[in-house]
Amino acid sequence: MPFIVSKDISSEAHHILEKSDEVILFETHHITYSAISNHPDIFFAPLGNNTLVYAPNTPQHYIDLLHTKGINLIKGVKPVGKLYPETACYNACITSTHIIHNLNFTDTSITGSLKNHKTIQVNQGYTRCNLLPLSDNSFITSDTGIFTVLQKLAMRTLLMNPENITLNGFKNGFFGGCCGIQKNKLFINGSLKHLPEFKHIHNFISNTNFIIIELTPEPPSDIGTILSV
Repeated sequence: MPFIVSKDISSEAHHILEKSDEVILFETHHITYSAISNHPDIFFAPLGNNTLVYAPNTPQHYIDLLHTKGINLIKGVKPVGKLYPETACYNACITSTHIIHNLNFTDTSITGSLKNHKTIQVNQGYTRCNLLPLSDNSFITSDTGIFTVLQKLAMRTLLMNPENITLNGFKNGFFGGCCGIQKNKLFINGSLKHLPEFKHIHNFISNTNFIIIELTPEPPSDIGTILSV
């Protein structure tokens, strides 16, 4: 199934990603604020099993295109808004067993479609941006609140410094927003070597048996997750 990525991804990264699967470049105009307007994880929530929940104001041509790819699509209830938290309704972190999100914001189409999933409440609405799920109980985050919650639940979690992760208009972006997973491959939009805890992060990921594929030699850039359905 295809990757869905921001149209702001570099041509170099796009080319490398295309070697693994088809790439759909995503952009929107005048729906939400510019820093995240092309971020697919603001408009889509992958549920697993080839299924996507999408915001009702997602540009229709993407919905039509995804239909042709055989993806199961569920229309969400809440439109993406101009500002937070109306921008966070679909930015839940979803594993095969859990929905991790600020559940005050989560679109009901997500929780309604995953009734057998356990829910974990965190304060951060941009959970998927801030939390990379490597398995059902192994995560990387730069959010201390998320880290504390997952630690209390005895989940294997690495807290990392987001310094040197770029996001236009902000001091820094988030690691989850730089990454995407397809089978046993972890794609990173940038190079880990620029991060303060490079060795710790590399070892943590390697211990989960992922193959790390760095898409550029530049500092990691938050592009709203490299979504793989």
